[in-house]
Amino acid sequence: MIQENAIDLLDEPLLYLQQVLKILAHIFPQGPEGVHGEEHFNVTEKDMPIRVATSSASGTYEAPWTATGSLTKDEPERIHYDLDFLYVSKQRGKQVNLHFEGTWKFQKNKQTLDHGLDVQGYDVFSLGVRDKNIQGQRSVDYGTTKKKSYTT
Repeated sequence: MIQENAIDLLDEPLLYLQQVLKILAHIFPQGPEGVHGEEHFNVTEKDMPIRVATSSASGTYEAPWTATGSLTKDEPERIHYDLDFLYVSKQRGKQVNLHFEGTWKFQKNKQTLDHGLDVQGYDVFSLGVRDKNIQGQRSVDYGTTKKKSYTT
């Protein structure tokens, strides 16, 4: 069941996707056209941090950081990536390794939802500023609020 903090469920994958794309853009500044077959990389950036953000969350991975891994262009419009990202977390006070693996596919046509899609069991949430009362204290934050459930 999705809770009121569902915004976090939306933010996290978007922030990680931004991180992967920024790492790859740093390593391959010519973009996907610069990837031919299989490419291996081992890059350490000493000065430039990686900053990611959505309208409700943000993060910074301070330099120095290291990215190692490979890209494989197995079709003209599809690239498989497998990379490890190492950085020192100031919050945790230690080195952290994030592993990312996936497929980056270029689609020229927009994806659409079928108008006949069965929405039974779906919930609708609004996204915006929420005013809450938590243990007698007023709290304002940005997130999701459940608006409606579809039962038919």
